[in-house]
Amino acid sequence: MPPGGTTPAVRVALRVDATPAIGTGHLARCGVLARALAAAGAEVHLVTRPPPDELAAQIAGWGLAHHLLDAAEERDAEATVELLAPLGQLDWLIVDHYGLGRAWEEAVRPCAARLMVIDDLANRPHGCDLLLDTAYPPDSTGRYAGLVPEGCRLLFGPRYALLRPEYARARKARGARDRVARLLVCFGGSDLGDETGRALAALAPLVARGLTIDLV
Repeated sequence: MPPGGTTPAVRVALRVDATPAIGTGHLARCGVLARALAAAGAEVHLVTRPPPDELAAQIAGWGLAHHLLDAAEERDAEATVELLAPLGQLDWLIVDHYGLGRAWEEAVRPCAARLMVIDDLANRPHGCDLLLDTAYPPDSTGRYAGLVPEGCRLLFGPRYALLRPEYARARKARGARDRVARLLVCFGGSDLGDETGRALAALAPLVARGLTIDLV
């Protein structure tokens, strides 16, 4: 403990990207986590490739230290290490990126005491201490069998969903109801596969029966 008896802030970096091709959900959920950590007193650093202008403005509004990674994909790990090196060893490095796996994680290991992965694909091995997957129920631990190191802590289920505080407030304010009359359809910041169109086609019979749909 340093002089004066104050506890040093937890130091965290988050590696995440957002583009029209990969969507904006990774950045949205990492933004929630980053701001919650900062509000709790942590020193938070956000590491991304240059985002679209509208997302860059949004990130700037979060008031976090934002570091831009400008390197070829094959140099992602090396460039991340170079970028984080001046910060000294961090307490946590958090990565939310479908294009990065165990090789990347092992390469950036020297940057932080512990490494956390946010994933919901279970399609590649990881070298992490903590893995978060909110898309599957708590009894889904076998889903990552052979994909994470022994001793890796697994957090599953919607109770860990990274949602903005507005959702919790809305849930508390919502009254009891016995039927669904209005539905929100939103596939995030991009929808290159037209999942929106498929959803609307499937919901069309319910619209005929009185369901109201809000489309974003």
